[in-house]
Amino acid sequence: MNGHHVDYDVLADLAEGLLEEQPATSVRAHLEKCAECRDRSDDLQSVSQILAAAPLPPLPESLAARLDAAVLAEATEGAPVIDLAARRRMRMQRVFAAAAAVAVVSGVGAALANGALEAGSEQAAPAALLWGRTPVPVASADELPLVTSATRYQDATLAAQVEDQLDRSKDVRAGTVPPRILDCVKAVAGPAAQVLLVDNAWFDGREATVIVVSDGRADDALVYAVGAQCSAQEPDLFATTRISG
Repeated sequence: MNGHHVDYDVLADLAEGLLEEQPATSVRAHLEKCAECRDRSDDLQSVSQILAAAPLPPLPESLAARLDAAVLAEATEGAPVIDLAARRRMRMQRVFAAAAAVAVVSGVGAALANGALEAGSEQAAPAALLWGRTPVPVASADELPLVTSATRYQDATLAAQVEDQLDRSKDVRAGTVPPRILDCVKAVAGPAAQVLLVDNAWFDGREATVIVVSDGRADDALVYAVGAQCSAQEPDLFATTRISG
């Protein structure tokens, strides 16, 4: 906190699920009462979305190696074991949060949110079709492309099963999802996630939700299989993988 208001870096940590439960609860309670801090949070969220959606060049090999080394170090310290690509993405989401905070504080955030900064002389292009559908931003929607397929996903075949489900559900329309699912998607994929599909199903014999989000690349997507306890505070992550179109 800074005086009677919440610092941007704290708001960024809250959005990324990096705060411990007690301070996170305190910040959320403050936001309910403080209009100025809610505005700050909204500004931060808008800039985070823009930064996350912007096309990025391939990471330099040296930077990618440093990120992977940090990921492996976390794994040796007892962090949950998931693939390097997914953990690298989580670290990059933290970078986006920090960059968004800097952008908002410096005034760049307002320019971005108002469309004052453009690539060349062209307006930003609409979201491209991925896997035959337009990704839905979880930050600004209470409806997501939702199915209840009851598919029995398996760890060894998760990628192939998800690709098959995406092919079979191209015409699915966005439907209202419980707030817990929205919070869950933000917790595992980030508040700027672009959602392709949410599937109520099974994973290795347990009730699960399979979440598919755009990876920000041409036809790449990230898949998260989560349990029934997934929430803003607890991702309850079973497995994650990447698929390419």
